[in-house]
Amino acid sequence: MDNYDFFQHGHDEKHISEKKVSHAQVQRLQDRLDSLTHVCSELYEFLIESGITQPAILKKLQQAEECRNHRKESSVDYLAECMDCGKKLAARHNYCIHCGGKLLKDFLL
Repeated sequence: MDNYDFFQHGHDEKHISEKKVSHAQVQRLQDRLDSLTHVCSELYEFLIESGITQPAILKKLQQAEECRNHRKESSVDYLAECMDCGKKLAARHNYCIHCGGKLLKDFLL
């Protein structure tokens, strides 16, 4: 085995290992999303059974979204840029929420 073969073999193993980690992360996120979706569905049913109307629920959701957007615009949060996809996001994240790429502290904006 020459140096190129050794490098390529090591590189392939690293890529496979990273792919397994990424798959496991995606699976954990999917499980969490499924769980949160179920909770939201149950809460929605509870609200309807409690006599709260769908228009009232939608109005409250719109208010919450407006509040969240306002907080995003006014917050002075440090941003990080993903090295894989280039998206900007809050520095509190360790991985890109868009593509799963790792954020490095050296690349904080």
